[in-house]
Amino acid sequence: MVKVIATEKRSSSDGRKFNVLILQGGIDVVKSKTTGRRSP
Repeated sequence: MVKVIATEKRSSSDGRKFNVLILQGGIDVVKSKTTGRRSP
């Protein structure tokens, strides 16, 4: 499971501003009970 633990406001070298998500955790593989297919 991936959790958002923080957000930050940053700016690029050309002056554009954007938001950054700080994530914690990993990917879990989930298998469907109805189709049996996996999804990341």
